[in-house]
Amino acid sequence: GGGGGGGGVRPDAKTVEALDDRVLAAVEADVYWCLTSLCSPLQTHYTANQPGLQLLTHTLETITARTCTPLHAHLTNLGVPYIQFSFRWFNCLLVREFSPPTTCRLWDTCLSEADSGFSTFLAYVAASMLARFKGEICAMDDVGDALMRLQELGTKGWGEEDVKVLVGEAFVLKTLFEGSKAHLE
Repeated sequence: GGGGGGGGVRPDAKTVEALDDRVLAAVEADVYWCLTSLCSPLQTHYTANQPGLQLLTHTLETITARTCTPLHAHLTNLGVPYIQFSFRWFNCLLVREFSPPTTCRLWDTCLSEADSGFSTFLAYVAASMLARFKGEICAMDDVGDALMRLQELGTKGWGEEDVKVLVGEAFVLKTLFEGSKAHLE
């Protein structure tokens, strides 16, 4: 039996000590390769001028302008720059917006998205989040109130089913926009 719900093997110290050094070195190399592969798309998020975060923010704004025009117009009229609320979302990979179990569910999806997970798919997730709260945000006339709400959407209490629906909505947006890059221009 393994740990967690995945059914995998969870080795103890004795099992690891019993491994041949060549096998252990191969496992270490594979783990390093996997970690490098998973983290490399994030590199531009945390370098000078953070171009990865800026691109995600621009993509979010473009998607919202195209799919949720009233919300985009309202945020623009209030003078709310997308970077003001989305920077934290993208910089923290949405960790602060969801509970640990739902963050794991979301990250699992992002990691399975190969090259686009954290570098692109998060923008579609964020656009879906905005669409969920558009009525409430559009009813706000004060820029401060709108920013406060955008920075605390109340998604921490969401369960796995809520995130499953959110991810589904994000996939629909991705399918619409990724097929035609002209939609994002």
